[in-house]
Amino acid sequence: MTAQTLRHLVNLDILISDIDMLTSEEIASEKHSKLLDSIRRELSSLEVSVEDETHYGFQQLLHGTALQHGIKDKRMLVIYHRLLGYILQHWRASTKIHAILDSQFDNHADERLELLRVKRIRAKSQCKTIILAMGQSDARYFLKMFGLEQETWLLDNYT
Repeated sequence: MTAQTLRHLVNLDILISDIDMLTSEEIASEKHSKLLDSIRRELSSLEVSVEDETHYGFQQLLHGTALQHGIKDKRMLVIYHRLLGYILQHWRASTKIHAILDSQFDNHADERLELLRVKRIRAKSQCKTIILAMGQSDARYFLKMFGLEQETWLLDNYT
């Protein structure tokens, strides 16, 4: 194990524990969004760092970390990275839509709203496809680990 890989794993553990410490008011907030974005960057870096690692070696690296139960192989790093990206896209588009509707309504607002709605729908659709492919137990674990259980639109496939 390289020091760089260990650093990424420690950073991920810290970020995940930071999400666990968020209050209910902070869930889906800018603070939560920043933590998820940091996790995405760490997952991407970890993917590069373990590229040459064997399946067994990778599992040994994850042993004792917050990711040990959720990530079964190296491909899950990419899946988690993409899924978090789609969730963040959905949140950001939704935030911008609400901001336009609340205060920035001008001549071009309809065009911006339409583009943002398409972006939000696309992110939501891609997210739901991945969540469905993950299976119920893996999806619920992912949502719990990253503080996304309140996002009912992600759970629609299982209710």
